[in-house]
Amino acid sequence: MRLLIVYHAGAMPQARCIFRAVSRLENVQLTAAVPEKIEIDPIYSPGGWLFSGDDGSSDGYRYVALPLRNPKQCNEGFDSRRLRELIAETAPDIIHVLHEATSGYLFQIAGERLRTYRPAKTLFYAFDNLPIPFRKIYSPLKWRSMWALLAGGAAANNETLDHIRCAGFPKGKPLERIFWGIAMDVFRPISREAARLESGLDCEHVAGFVGRLVPEKGPAVFLDAVSLLPNSTHALVIGSGPMKSDLAELVARTNLSQRVHFRDAMAADSLVRYLNCMDVLAVPSLTTPKWKEQYGRIIAEAMACGVPVVGSNSGAIPEVIESAGLVVGENNALELAEAMKTVIHDKDVRNNLSARGLKRAQEHLSSEAMARNLVRLYNRVLGS
Repeated sequence: MRLLIVYHAGAMPQARCIFRAVSRLENVQLTAAVPEKIEIDPIYSPGGWLFSGDDGSSDGYRYVALPLRNPKQCNEGFDSRRLRELIAETAPDIIHVLHEATSGYLFQIAGERLRTYRPAKTLFYAFDNLPIPFRKIYSPLKWRSMWALLAGGAAANNETLDHIRCAGFPKGKPLERIFWGIAMDVFRPISREAARLESGLDCEHVAGFVGRLVPEKGPAVFLDAVSLLPNSTHALVIGSGPMKSDLAELVARTNLSQRVHFRDAMAADSLVRYLNCMDVLAVPSLTTPKWKEQYGRIIAEAMACGVPVVGSNSGAIPEVIESAGLVVGENNALELAEAMKTVIHDKDVRNNLSARGLKRAQEHLSSEAMARNLVRLYNRVLGS
């Protein structure tokens, strides 16, 4: 199978582990294409730019950095000439665009496929689990005619697929829920004592939060919940964002001043050490009119480290956690505190959730699991 995967966010490490896993499967010849240069949130890259490096081979697959028409407006798509050249020389059986079902990237590529190599089947991979706002932003006829060019797609949660079906995606074309995969060789259990010593966390228990410091991720709810726990439990907050100074001021004015430890957003090889410091990870996301949790990659990363997870019932969190963690109501600090307290102080619950989470990460949330499920979808598309 000749496979071309296009990822819109450049050479971010979480995509590279998926490329490697796909390329290691039997009878797969993979070319991975990413933007050569793209403007992104400074939270994820200092300076706000991400550079993908030169074209070449990497880890068993071909890696290609394509220029964008406008790196500051990524949805304008790729340089058309370079994109057509890549499709022609790759002659792929499958083109998988890892972006939303209404993405400008997706339909540029679907159109260029018609002009360049018609036998290729084009698919999407989506996250957005809100109804598609056709009346405000999109023309229904336009997007349904575009969808007719596709062979199917996948999403990180079932709700996304439901909305795409309701919006008129052609019946009979394969759509599958496939969780985004994480690197199990990076995120893994290590000694908690050694991790805390190396991280400078001298405390009896650690409850953790990892994510963007914005209201919808619920960091304030997390700190409220920690304030209800015994003083022996400290909070580790890892992330960057506009709420950071407000959260620090809040902590300084309360009884949490000696119990909260802030760390900026960090690379995976550092994050794994801090995750292993935690007795429990909280994911207290809050649904807003414009957003709800679409997947929560940190859930999978914590589970892969053997860390029990307590999440809110926002969006896809219960679907990702399933029976391998605890789910509480949104914006309920008391319920979150009680769940974290149970995990921290009940050894049987903690050990059970740790084992369940590790198994779920290996079987359903790893890059290897995602790769297997993607190739199964590709074979289904080619078979039809």
